[in-house]
Amino acid sequence: MKKEYEIIQQKINKNLYNSKNCDDYLKDHETFLNNYIKLAKGPEKVKKMLEFLSDSTPEFIKKFVNILEKENNTKIEEMSSALNEAEKRKVEANSKNKILNENSQNNNDKVNIFNI
Repeated sequence: MKKEYEIIQQKINKNLYNSKNCDDYLKDHETFLNNYIKLAKGPEKVKKMLEFLSDSTPEFIKKFVNILEKENNTKIEEMSSALNEAEKRKVEANSKNKILNENSQNNNDKVNIFNI
């Protein structure tokens, strides 16, 4: 059983399962279960499988949650950076708009002086 689970364990250890490839884990897990059922012998095979899964699944879940948390933190940082950049461009645009309005007002004042 451990030999059959080794493929999954190696991918877990290398953080190869993530939000984009959850189906890969499910396929690997299904393959593991099917191979175990084919190869296992005796009346205790289901009990042994359940014990093994009870021991190994929490590790996977913990690592997978950590991977998802890292992905989410990265996305939050990217969005925060984009928001900061947009805010910076907004301030710059407002500053340029203020200068244009002042120049426009100065030009209007000059035109009014010539019209008097």
